[in-house]
Amino acid sequence: MDKKYDVLVIGAGPGGYVAAIEAAQLGAKTAIAEKTAFGGTCLNRGCIPTKALLACGEKAADMQKHAKDFGLEVPEVILHFEQMQKRKERIVMKMRKGIEFLMKQNQITTYCGEASFVDMHHVQIGEEVVFADKIIIATGSVPRKLRFLGENARLLDSDQLLQIDHIPQSLIIIGGGVIGVEFSNVMQNLGCQVTIVEMLPEILPPVDGELAKTLHKELQKQGIKIMTAAKVLKAEDDGQQAVVTVEKEDGLQTELNAELVLVAPGRAAYWDGLSLENAGVQYEKNGILVNENLQTNIPHIYAIGDVLGKVQLAHLASAQGICAAGHALQKKRKIDCGVIPSCIYTSPEVAGVGLTEEECQKQKINYAVSKFLFQNNGKAQTLGMGGFLKLLYEKETKKILGLHIIGPHATDLIAEGALAMVNDLTVSDIAKTVHPHPTLSEALWEAAREAEKE
Repeated sequence: MDKKYDVLVIGAGPGGYVAAIEAAQLGAKTAIAEKTAFGGTCLNRGCIPTKALLACGEKAADMQKHAKDFGLEVPEVILHFEQMQKRKERIVMKMRKGIEFLMKQNQITTYCGEASFVDMHHVQIGEEVVFADKIIIATGSVPRKLRFLGENARLLDSDQLLQIDHIPQSLIIIGGGVIGVEFSNVMQNLGCQVTIVEMLPEILPPVDGELAKTLHKELQKQGIKIMTAAKVLKAEDDGQQAVVTVEKEDGLQTELNAELVLVAPGRAAYWDGLSLENAGVQYEKNGILVNENLQTNIPHIYAIGDVLGKVQLAHLASAQGICAAGHALQKKRKIDCGVIPSCIYTSPEVAGVGLTEEECQKQKINYAVSKFLFQNNGKAQTLGMGGFLKLLYEKETKKILGLHIIGPHATDLIAEGALAMVNDLTVSDIAKTVHPHPTLSEALWEAAREAEKE
C-alpha cells in the first residue's frame, strides 16, 4: 500500500528543506526526497564550500600582503591545502547534520534516492512509491557545459574544482560571471596565477555597470588577468598543460596556457530522471514553467528555486519554498521578487538590490544618485578598506529604487536596503534613522542625508 503524505518535496537544497519545514510547521504530514546529500548545491558544492576556501585565502592574503599595514610582521605564510579542504568538509558536514536534525525535529519523513513521477500524485523514490496530495519540485541546477570544448582531464566545472587535491600553479577561468570571479579570488589568494576570459564587454553583466568596472580594476590590481570581449574557440590538453585558444574582438587569435581550466558559463536547471511528462508538467529548455504562486500547469504541483531557470540564488529559493508551501496549504505567503539582494563574495565584496542605474535609464525613470565613499568612513579606515555605496532614488518621491555596494561587508550591509525597499521607505526615512558609530552602516545614512541635502 502506498505511503501517503500531504506534501512531498523533491530535493533538499535551500529551497526544498525550507519548504518541507514550512509545510510541517503548518501541520502537514510531510516527506522530502534527496538523491545525494541534504543541503543541495549551496551547502555541498556551492555557497558554503567556496566561502570556506575564500576565508582561508583571505587570511593568507592579509598576512602576506597587508600585515605590515597593521604593524604586524609575518616571516612566512605556509599554505596547507589539505588542511583547508578538511576544514571546508567539517563545516559542510556540521551544517548538513543540522539540516538532518531539523527534519527529525519537525517529524519530516526523509527518503534517500532519486525521485521520478509515476503520475500526477504518485512518485517513485528508489524502490518505493509514495502518494502526495501536494508536490513541490526543488531539484536545483548543475554546472552548465560548453559542449563544443569536448572533455579532457584539465577541464573542470565548479563542482570538480572544489575537490582538487592541490593548488594549481595556474588557472584559466572561462566565464566572468559570479562563479568565475569568486573562484578567481579564491585561487589567486591561494597563490595560483589566474586569467579570466569573458565573451561580453565587461565582467558581471547583471551588476550595476559602475560596480562591475570598479571590481574589474580591483581584481587586476590583485594580479588577476582579465580578458573581455574574448571568445573561447577550443581548449586542449597538450600533455603538459591546457591550451586555450581565444579570439579577441579584433579577430586576432591567441593561445593561453594553464595547468587547469575552470569552465564557468553559469548553471542550468536540473530535472533529469524526474519524468515530468508522466505528471504532465510543462517546461521549457531553460526551466519549469510556474505562475505567480509557483504552481506549474498542474495546480497541485509546485516548482521553486534554480529549477525555474531564472534568478538562481539560495535565499530566493528559500523564500519561494515558504511561499509554495504556504499556498499549497491555503496560507498566504507573499514575497517581492523585485527586491531580492544579490551578493558576490570577492575582495572587495559586491552586493546590490533593486534597479541598477542602467535599468533606471532603460525604463526612463526620473532618478538621482547619492554616493558615499568608504574612505570617509571611520570603521572602513580602521579595516584598511575602500569602495563606495551607491543609493538610487526617485527624484520626486525620494522612494528608494536600488542600493549597490562595493566594499567591506557589502553582503551584510545590503540587507538594510532590501528592508527599506520592501517597506516602501524613502531616503528621508533612512536619513532620520540613527545609525551607530563607528560602523559601516553609517555609509547608507550618509548617502541618504546627502540625498536630503543635509
